[in-house]
Amino acid sequence: MTTRIEGDPLDAHWRSLAGGGTLVTVDLSPLSPADARSIARRFIDVAAFADQCVERAGGNPLFLEQLLRGAADLTDGRLPASIQSVVLARTDLLSAQDRRAIQAASVLGQHFNRAHLRGAAAGAAVRL
Repeated sequence: MTTRIEGDPLDAHWRSLAGGGTLVTVDLSPLSPADARSIARRFIDVAAFADQCVERAGGNPLFLEQLLRGAADLTDGRLPASIQSVVLARTDLLSAQDRRAIQAASVLGQHFNRAHLRGAAAGAAVRL
């Protein structure tokens, strides 16, 4: 599991729900521009584009990787503004049936089982 402090703190209540399981936290600082460029240049040779991706990602390695992996899918040449934008753009590339399945799953929250997904998807003509 991964989390960001500002969005999902691992507070005492959460730790009590985790039971006796081992918990290890690793605090990661943003990548330096040099390290981010090193990652970017493994994906693409165009230094200017890589630098734009590095700047947009702001040290977030997941966002940087997704920007670089999705470079071929850019239709207007503009970089997505957020990781959410990257996910939405990737979702648009899926088949209509897969998009309907994702839409059905999105109303269930972060945790659900296949039976719940089948129920939510029943009205969307999705076969799971």
